[in-house]
Amino acid sequence: MQIVGKIQEILSGCNGKELPWIETLSVTHEQPCRNDFDCNETLKIEAHFKEIASSCVKGGLQQLAALGVDFNRPTDFYADMIKSDVQMERVMKKIAKRTKKIQEKSSKQNVKVKKGFDKQVKQRQRKNEFIKDMAKLMKNRNSNISVEKQMDHLMESHAGVARKGRTHAELQESAKRSIKTNNKASKGRKYNKTQSTVVKNSQGKVLRRKKDDKNARGRRKKK
Repeated sequence: MQIVGKIQEILSGCNGKELPWIETLSVTHEQPCRNDFDCNETLKIEAHFKEIASSCVKGGLQQLAALGVDFNRPTDFYADMIKSDVQMERVMKKIAKRTKKIQEKSSKQNVKVKKGFDKQVKQRQRKNEFIKDMAKLMKNRNSNISVEKQMDHLMESHAGVARKGRTHAELQESAKRSIKTNNKASKGRKYNKTQSTVVKNSQGKVLRRKKDDKNARGRRKKK
């Protein structure tokens, strides 16, 4: 009821006088709403309401412009942000860190793919060179030397080229793997030497003897 009373007050004016439009800012569309819609066609009804509202807004802005009222935001106006600068800085740092991580992962994957491709190309080149050298050997073989020795020499030379073609990093990695393998083997041998088993005699006493000392129980019995 209060809303209805306020509407009547605005329409009737103040003290019997009609209020200026700038005080009410009320805009009424020229054509009434259509009533030929089905109640279930909500999308069409909302689109019709939107069309009416946008038309009224355009008319109201034109009236404000005619009265000389500025309704655009000033260029030097800055409203308070929802998030503080500190929080936004954290968000930007997090986004930059995530982007950098994704780029590093992508670059590593590209390098890995490139290395594999280069390796395949080198292997194919070595294979083609070996086939060419083998064809030359069969064509221009030395009669004084047996074919088997010539083939062995050719295979050894190609094996040496393959070893020389490895990079310094690959050689270091191979050396590290061999050192780790040797260390594991030596640890296993030490562990086997010190490993012992638990043995009980007829009286229930626990005797400890090493695996490699097979005659420990025999010596105890003799004593």
